[in-house]
Amino acid sequence: MHSALGTACLLAFCLVSAADQLQPSFYHNTDEILEFFRTTAQRLPQRARYETIPDPESNFNLPVITITNFSSGNTNKETILITAGEHARELITSEVTYWLGVLLSGRGQDFDELTDWAALQPVQAAAWKTGATKTTLAEWAESLLHNIEFKILPVVNVPGRKAAETGDTCQRKTLSGVDLNRNWGFAWKQTAKAHEEYGGETPFSEPESRIVRLVAEGAQARASVNLHAGEWALYIPWDSQKSVAPGLPADIDELLEKLNTHCECMSGPAGKVAGYLAYGTSMDYLFNDLNVQYPLTFEIYGPDGLGKLAKGGHPRRLQQDQDSGQQLKEHTEGAGGREEVVETQAQRCLRDYNPLGLEDYQDVVARWLGALLVLAAHLAASPTEASTAMRDAGQSQLPLPPLKPTKQDLARMGKTAVEEHQHPEIFVRDARSMSDQLAARTVTPPLPVTSANKSLPHDRAALEKQDLQHPRFGESKDHVLHRAESRGRKDRAYFLQQDRPVHRRSALEMFLGGWSFWSLAGVLGLVACVVAVWGWNGGSLRPRSRRRGAMAQRRPQRHQM
Repeated sequence: MHSALGTACLLAFCLVSAADQLQPSFYHNTDEILEFFRTTAQRLPQRARYETIPDPESNFNLPVITITNFSSGNTNKETILITAGEHARELITSEVTYWLGVLLSGRGQDFDELTDWAALQPVQAAAWKTGATKTTLAEWAESLLHNIEFKILPVVNVPGRKAAETGDTCQRKTLSGVDLNRNWGFAWKQTAKAHEEYGGETPFSEPESRIVRLVAEGAQARASVNLHAGEWALYIPWDSQKSVAPGLPADIDELLEKLNTHCECMSGPAGKVAGYLAYGTSMDYLFNDLNVQYPLTFEIYGPDGLGKLAKGGHPRRLQQDQDSGQQLKEHTEGAGGREEVVETQAQRCLRDYNPLGLEDYQDVVARWLGALLVLAAHLAASPTEASTAMRDAGQSQLPLPPLKPTKQDLARMGKTAVEEHQHPEIFVRDARSMSDQLAARTVTPPLPVTSANKSLPHDRAALEKQDLQHPRFGESKDHVLHRAESRGRKDRAYFLQQDRPVHRRSALEMFLGGWSFWSLAGVLGLVACVVAVWGWNGGSLRPRSRRRGAMAQRRPQRHQM
């Protein structure tokens, strides 16, 4: 028995060791990536900031990194939201964000290593063709930080990626079995839980999706990039339809052409180009619900050049349909074949979604660093007129409804914050840096009436649309609609009075504050009626007839003679 147990333990150890060896040594694990961003923010506070954003409905949180030149004094910067690692097995996506952080930091041992890569030379030459200044890639990145802010979520599916790092290289979804890029609220579709693209029980059922949505709402990004792997492609909306989304910028084709100098791959609306539809994706939601002007999906790597124009640009789905499950079918019988299946599948998943050679790895990273800088340069060259006008007027956006802090926020801020929570003006949500405001317990100044906000929507449908674009912390769509209907908000006074100092009300004001005019009038009328009856009956509420009967009974009877 002991020998059998020892053999089983040795076999398990060998399997785990073999799985660990599948991941090349030049890849970084999740803890190394997050630690790099954390230490960079500590070393370079004028260049990077590291925040941990909590989910309002659970104890889960995600790190968010903001990289820009904070000392430039420029308040008219365009924001690019970058998300990576939604699908656990796509390790290379988080690697791109790691090296983007290295490039934008501009210093350090990793930066010196990056600038020595031979793969950067053709990328730099391709950038010059798109109109970039003829400097090094690092100098170009340095200059862009004066006008661009990068907001990065380097690993969205943290537990899933850690599972992939320790051998489960075919892991796509979260550990709870949900595909995060099918869990968003636009064109969400119910599927079986065992399905490869299961989008959860409801839209935004997963804390990861809720946090990314919260960050996106606050960032007011002009462009978003969702990094994935499995093919080479540049996608724009729609994911859920076989057509181009109406309302995309007129220069979107020009931008795709610039980006494709680095990818040389298929590009266009995902639902039309990829050969399949994807429902409940972040790209469609960010464009339709949050009005992100340039929503993009970068498919940054495919096996054997899958998706490259030179390879015909065919989507990987067509190839997967032909040979899916064939290898498992050949080895499912017998205990002896089980180890072979696990090892083969792990190797195949790793190869299909990640470059395994060092030269290929550096080539992939360098290409997409160049593409991200091209996107940043495109935004910097053509700032939006609307955002410029708003910022010139001193209004980055309309104030959002007061935010009730989570237990994590109160714990982080201490006992004083718990006492101050009695006054809601302390917890007004700032769209650009929610965590900073909660930590500092600052108050957003009152909103003046300007040309930017003097004509706000009054009808209920418009108010509901406004609330859906800016829900409260973790609030569902149904809850937003109910709040918009029950609140009875009729005009822009709701917006203008959100941040005014709170008046300490007396006990009478607190009692009467919840009564409407007609309710109060009805109560006063009832009291008046009671007083009138009391006076008419001579100080008694009993009817006169009953009083006469009672008096007669008490009257003494005369004795008959």
